[in-house]
Amino acid sequence: MKKMIIYLAIILSFLQIIACEKEPENKPNPKPEKEQSAELSVIWENWIYDDSTGAFLYSPRFAGNYVAIFAHQPYTTNNGKLGMVIYDRITGEPHPAWDYEPNFSGNATSDWEIGGENKDVVVILSGRTLYAYDINTAQELWTKYSGADEVFIPQISSFDNDLFVGVKPAGIENAWGKLVKINIITGEQKDILRIDSANGYSVLLYPPSVDIMPSGDTLLIFQNRQLNFGISDGKIDIYAYNMTADSMLWVVEDLTASGNSSVKEGIITEDNKYLFQGSKSIHCINIDNGTILWEDELQNESFFQTPNLYTDGKVFMNSESGAIICYDVASGNKLWHNTNIDAHPIDSRMVYYNGKLYLTAIPTYNSNIPESHRKSFKCISGNTGEVLWSSQKINGMLLLDPDLGHIFIGNSFKLICVDLNKSPVYE
Repeated sequence: MKKMIIYLAIILSFLQIIACEKEPENKPNPKPEKEQSAELSVIWENWIYDDSTGAFLYSPRFAGNYVAIFAHQPYTTNNGKLGMVIYDRITGEPHPAWDYEPNFSGNATSDWEIGGENKDVVVILSGRTLYAYDINTAQELWTKYSGADEVFIPQISSFDNDLFVGVKPAGIENAWGKLVKINIITGEQKDILRIDSANGYSVLLYPPSVDIMPSGDTLLIFQNRQLNFGISDGKIDIYAYNMTADSMLWVVEDLTASGNSSVKEGIITEDNKYLFQGSKSIHCINIDNGTILWEDELQNESFFQTPNLYTDGKVFMNSESGAIICYDVASGNKLWHNTNIDAHPIDSRMVYYNGKLYLTAIPTYNSNIPESHRKSFKCISGNTGEVLWSSQKINGMLLLDPDLGHIFIGNSFKLICVDLNKSPVYE
């Protein structure tokens, strides 16, 4: 009994010493997500319209030393036109040739692109017409009308001085589809290839991901999104085409189990993999021969709004269910799948900086939730999927400058530049 008393006394003394030690000073812990209260370090912010009218925006894009954002629909049609504003990415000063609020003459747009070797040409797709402007002078370079019998697929992409767009016949039944390239400086158009319909399936060719092969040839990888209304079916074929040699390298037919896709552009990695985003799946393909390296079908998820993000050997996906999923690209292993994050996408890109994933989202079930509690800008650990902090005070469409750690956020009323290195700000 005496020995037991002595042992208890020693243990109690040890615990008392620990309790009396001073805890080391640590940086403040991130605020809980439920508070949605993180303050961000704002470098500059500019109103999109002079009268503070709001607008629906595309994600920002870089144009040389500038950053641009396009308002594709004002909140109030009588107050302001759609169009582009552009600012110095460091100072926020307006571009001297674009020192006015949006002023595009079209009625509606489906996509826009900033391209050219110097990223100094903006192209706007409005209905059946493409408009190209010199960013340095704000002067129109060319316009391209699809014609009465053909229409452009409502999505464009570019690589160097080539602009890519799919073309189909006017009307519902698509007997064929073409992929064309347009010189972004001159407007000169050239057909790349044509694919005819087979077995009652329509042909919808979406703009390609582009890579330069070891031979120096230009490789295009793109999807044919096919629908057969007669039997209520769809299928997705993936094509790899050597544009320089004018030859098809490989075709992967009927890739997705759902027969559908998100129409987001695929990702070509630095180690010759192609990551494709199905409507409920992800697929990793060897670009040399079309071999499927790994794939995963997620029946409880859907991926229509946010494009996948590849970085640091990982690929991140944001589902309409509000979940975020992360895979190791080399192995195909699922690293984490956070279903509790409640991050329904807003049709904006995700960005990654210093091991952290950033995105803007709304609660998955947002009916009867006040507007002030809906949209939030989230910072998520890239390693665990844990939400580190979030903010409802600044959020919107995103673009990252990885060299400076600055993120540009279009929040319907303003374009805002935030320093991620100093965010969140703790008092």
